This record gives sequence, structure tokens and C-alpha cells, in this order.
Amino acid sequence: MPAMVEEVRAAAEAGAAGPHFLVVTYPAQGHINPARHLARRLLRATGARVTISTAASAFRKMFPGDEEGAAAGECHRDAAGVWYVPYSDGYDAGFDRAVHDHTHYMSQVRVVGSRTLGAVLERLRAAGRPVTLVVYTLLLSWVADVARGHGVPAALYWIQPATVLAAYLHFFRGTDGVDRAIAAAGGDPMATVRVPGLPPLRIRDLPSFIANTSEDDPYAFVANMFRELVDMLGREGSPSVLTNTFDAMEPEAVASLREHGVDIVPVGPVLSFLDEAPGGRVRVRREERRQRPVQAGRHGLPRVAGRAGARLGGVHLVREPVDDEQAADRGGGARHGGERAAVPVGAAGGQPQQRGRR
Repeated sequence: MPAMVEEVRAAAEAGAAGPHFLVVTYPAQGHINPARHLARRLLRATGARVTISTAASAFRKMFPGDEEGAAAGECHRDAAGVWYVPYSDGYDAGFDRAVHDHTHYMSQVRVVGSRTLGAVLERLRAAGRPVTLVVYTLLLSWVADVARGHGVPAALYWIQPATVLAAYLHFFRGTDGVDRAIAAAGGDPMATVRVPGLPPLRIRDLPSFIANTSEDDPYAFVANMFRELVDMLGREGSPSVLTNTFDAMEPEAVASLREHGVDIVPVGPVLSFLDEAPGGRVRVRREERRQRPVQAGRHGLPRVAGRAGARLGGVHLVREPVDDEQAADRGGGARHGGERAAVPVGAAGGQPQQRGRR
């Protein structure tokens, strides 16, 4: 990702305060938690300033005693050292499924969110803490346009398995006719389809947003959001994709995505117990400090020698090679064809959710 790296370096060098990651997330628990884990990993690995931005309704639930701060758009800092700042999605009082419409919410968050997130970027710049890289989670493709409009590079953080992204990519692009094959299966959960670069999969193993092609599906709008994401990955200057995986866990999916033009950067495993000690403090294992020499990285930030990685946000994101035994220890083992690879999308309080959906 040479072009993106140069943009990020220029942005970082322009800010005297050094690199600053802004992680923007959809206001649902299943999105916020992975974003927090990534933020703490970035903080621990780079020492850069890391800020999470989510909708004001979720911010109030996370920090219930900071109502005035949420209304004023002020920052909150947690015990690990990660900062938080809200944006408005137009539903500051929260989303009520009994009253509100999901489709209207998604259109509203694009309009209102674009304006208020842009204001967040401007406030941080004015305060001497300019953002050098915006990272955003699923369903928020419009964030990349906001970042670009403010001269800041952007990257997508894919919080589901890389295999799921590969399935979406090939379905919406119609690679080798996989979209027609899924439609021809007629919803038979045991029918087998071939997704390019992946082992044979049954319909039941695929994300339900593409396996169910009915126009009456109340969650059809989510499939449209994933289609938009795939379309963006096909454009010139498309964002890099950070994934919570590593090459040894999903080699076929990672290779397939790269072969089809996706700039995928495995940064996993990003798990809370690897980056957080009891009480919310970030920890560094003693054996890691003792065995791995630390070198001075760009902008004076630490870079651990002997690891593969990628440069984002003006710093070096380290990635430790993980073998099969470590994979089993850290994540319960890699999952192969025939088992469900997708993860459900959760929710916080009254936020939009898709229970049992993948």
C-alpha cells in the first residue's frame, strides 16, 4: 500500500503532536468491543494517541456520568489510555426498534454522521491533535469519504473473519458465477457452492445476508451496505483493510482477497485478554520485553524488531508470526469448511441489531 503509506506519513509529519488514530465505529456492542480491542492494541504496540468515536447514544451508555461531555462533544479517557469522542447519527436519544425504521436510520447516519464526524476531525485538528489515520468498522463506508475530504487517509477494520469478506466480495462481484450458483440453490442449506479460493461451502455456511436473496427480508438493507463496501474496494485508491486474523488461520481467504485486488493487512489476533490486564491497564509480557529488542521507530515511537508488519498512521504496526499451535491456544483453533465462520452482529441497548444473523 505505497500510496496510502506516503499519505499517512505526510499527514503524520504535518502534525507536531505525532500520529493519531481515530477509530470510528457503528453504535452497537458487537462493533464497539472489537474497535476497543484494536484501539488498545494500537496504543500498546505504537504509543500513538488513539481515539474511538461512536454515536452519542452509545457514548452516553458507555459513560453515563458524562452527559454534559457527550452533549458538548468532549473527549473521555479510559483507564487504558484510549480517548473517546462522540459523533451524532441523528438519533442521540437512541434507536427504538418499535418506533424507528432501520433503512431510514442508515440514510440518516450517513447525512448527519458525515457532518458531525467532520466536525470531530476539525476540533481535534484545532486542538493540536490532528488525526493521521481514520479506521472505521462495518456499515460505515461513508467515513472514508469524510476522511478523504479532510485530507486524512482511511482504513477499514473488518471485524468478521476474512473468509466472510471473501464470500461477500465474490458474491457481489459475481466472480465465476458464484452469485448465480447461490441463487440456483434456492435456499437449500445443504447445497454446495464454490467460492473462488475457498474450500467447498454449503449454503448454511455462508453469511445469511447473501444466502437469503428474498426482497422481503427485513434486513435486505444490510446486504446493500455490504455491496457498497465491496464496490468501494474496487475503486482506485480504495482503503486498506485491517483484519482480525493472521495468514496461518485463514490462508485461502487472505490469498483470495489479495489476488482480487484487496489490500488486506492481517493484524490479529486482536483479543481483549492479549492486550488488557485486570483493572483495564495495558500490559506487556515480561518475556516479550526481555527477548525482543526494541528499536526507535518513525516519530520516536517504539518498533519491536523481528516482526512482520505494516506501516499505518505514521507508525509500524507489528504483527507476531503465529503458528498452528499458537492459533489453537489463542483463538480456539482455525475453523475450516463445513463450520460456520461468520460472527453475529450484536447490539448495545436499543441500537439496531440483527440477532442470529451473520
